[in-house]
Amino acid sequence: MEAAARATPAMAGPVCTRRQPEETALYKVMQQHLLTFEQVWTDKSDGRTLPKFVLVASRR
Repeated sequence: MEAAARATPAMAGPVCTRRQPEETALYKVMQQHLLTFEQVWTDKSDGRTLPKFVLVASRR
């Protein structure tokens, strides 16, 4: 294999590093108070609920 054909880490492109949202204050507050927020927000008498995507995303 020729040297020009071999890929080196520098030629591979940028490296994506994972952010850590679970370390932020907002994330911690949401995790701590999500159940209370959901209970207060949900009103089954008029059909008001949080969208499914909010519940799924917040319970990871």
